[in-house]
Amino acid sequence: MKKLRGSRGVTLTETLCTVLIVLLLICGAVSMVIGSVLMGRYATRVVKPIREVTDRMTLLSQGDVNTEVKISDRKDEIGTLTAAFHETVEALKSYILDIKRVLHEISDGNLQTAPQADFRGEFIDIRSSMDNILNALNGTFSDILGTTEQVSNSADQFSAGAQTLSQGATEQASSVEELAATISEISMDIS
Repeated sequence: MKKLRGSRGVTLTETLCTVLIVLLLICGAVSMVIGSVLMGRYATRVVKPIREVTDRMTLLSQGDVNTEVKISDRKDEIGTLTAAFHETVEALKSYILDIKRVLHEISDGNLQTAPQADFRGEFIDIRSSMDNILNALNGTFSDILGTTEQVSNSADQFSAGAQTLSQGATEQASSVEELAATISEISMDIS
């Protein structure tokens, strides 16, 4: 086999190897650029919903239960995360609104109210506490009402006794007056 040499003394095989190396380097560079663009898009697709949840969690930590939680339509862990976070915020919102409603009813004097939200997990203790508070208030006011009725009955009895005493005093005064008149008459007759 004969080696073909070009004008500069480079063989055809060496030229082909150089061209192949350059082509491989170009393909590698293009692949890296395409890979970087695709990875950037994928990373953005992953990071964006996580960033939105993180921002919404910050608002929640500051007491905001009204800002909407964006639910991802993804079927992976990120979709599960956003859906669970949405459910958590909605549950907290319903607990807060129910507690607010019950307290408003109590402040208006309605002790026949009761919590209506579906308290779950550790929040069941809050519902139990509200029920206990309402029962205690109802018991206290029932006791106060019973005592008030007793005081009212005692006051009625006292009033009736005072009227009887007043009537007796009036009758005694009348009797004393009659007696004084009789004594005066007798005195006049004797004198």
